[in-house]
Amino acid sequence: FVQSRVDTKMEFYDFFRDAKFSLWWLPEVNNMCRLRPTTTAAMGQDGGMNFNFALSRNVNVSEVVLSPGTMPESANVIAVASPVFRGAFRFESAHFQGHYLAYKPPTHLRMVGGIVDETTAIDFMLVDYAHMFNYMTMEEVLMPAVTTLGGERDYVSLRTLCTDTNVLSYFTNVLKKPIWSDDDFETFFASRSGEWAYDAKNTQVRLRTKIEQLTNNLRRSRDLSEVAASISGAAEYDVLHLPLDTLEQMLAVLGQPAPPAASLSVVVSILDSQKKVLVAIPKACERDVSFKRLLSIFDQVSLFGGPQPDPQIAKWREDTRQELGELVSEQIRHKSVSKDVTLAVLDKLCEMPLDWRACGDRLAKIAVPLLEGLPLARLLPLLRATVRTLPNSAPLAEKLAAMAQKQLRHAEAEAVGEAVDIMVTGGLCLDAMPSCLENILDSAPFASVASILAGLGERGLEGDEVKHCATFVGER
Repeated sequence: FVQSRVDTKMEFYDFFRDAKFSLWWLPEVNNMCRLRPTTTAAMGQDGGMNFNFALSRNVNVSEVVLSPGTMPESANVIAVASPVFRGAFRFESAHFQGHYLAYKPPTHLRMVGGIVDETTAIDFMLVDYAHMFNYMTMEEVLMPAVTTLGGERDYVSLRTLCTDTNVLSYFTNVLKKPIWSDDDFETFFASRSGEWAYDAKNTQVRLRTKIEQLTNNLRRSRDLSEVAASISGAAEYDVLHLPLDTLEQMLAVLGQPAPPAASLSVVVSILDSQKKVLVAIPKACERDVSFKRLLSIFDQVSLFGGPQPDPQIAKWREDTRQELGELVSEQIRHKSVSKDVTLAVLDKLCEMPLDWRACGDRLAKIAVPLLEGLPLARLLPLLRATVRTLPNSAPLAEKLAAMAQKQLRHAEAEAVGEAVDIMVTGGLCLDAMPSCLENILDSAPFASVASILAGLGERGLEGDEVKHCATFVGER
């Protein structure tokens, strides 16, 4: 597999340093050699990395890989003058005659034998390393020049840019033509508006920030794979600083699992982008987000990845929910959110991973006016939710238990049994629970009665009422 410069996302000099190869000549046979990266050539004949392949009597085609292997039949080749192109060479396997090194566009380097198709190249030119500058792109010339002139922070005049030594040298020595006109530069920058911001009126240009570039890439993305590629290819720092509006859109786009037919690279890209977005959401919500919007984002995150998400997504999602719960808790504690807390919102809050120690007392005060007069059946879901987070949720749980206790005498036996079971589990209003259980022995489901009695026993409650209940259960 051969990577292009675009695939590696490396700087010009770094790429050509690592992409510089040389021939390591071997003395046994004339023109026999190994192909190896120049960076490892100093390690000697038996060191470094070499082109390796796996031809055999039964294998006519083999991928080429870089490895430290030095087995003659898998590493040795003979440089042969090309019969087609003057100055070019072919590299024939030293042990499997008629098998040549071949480049099959766009990404494969192989050893092939027999008839070679028209799209495959087996003739190679040996190019001096100094010629790498002929492959330098205009962006690789302009970006360092604009950066040096302060173009990452503010606009740079085109006149100043055109006098830069490296820019002038590129046009003179590489392109071998006069420097572009203003119109040519305008066309160039306009065609790359994702990276460049060009002011045609004042003939000045600047580099867009990484965050601007990422935002533009996302805006131009046409499908899930392009969105994922943009986010996965961006630095985590840049994703963290995306606007919250953009991140919310990404939650919607990336919220579902990868399509079944997606390639492995797309699946990996989607997973990476999902992680980055989930990590970025709480950070973006720290920037003065309203209480209602925070709750809405929490709902979106809770659904992210679908009902059966990938285990990694499930973990990242829960981590994000925890962080959002802490932000909601801080708003309850420090901001005036009473007008935004309805009974439906209270239901949601009681199911959230709140920092109850931070917001429990304040939330209990907000909740009381909403809870007064509610029937027992409506209180039970709230009571059950707060009991699960005891002891931190004690301020609200205790108020709910007190309100529920007042209705136990007049409620249906099944609802009473459920309420008593929840309160015994949470250790709430325990003194009144034995008598409440005694009153529903004949009317509540037996399983509920037995569960409550077991809970009272675990809590160490004794007395005549408990004994009566125990006798009733024992006789059944």
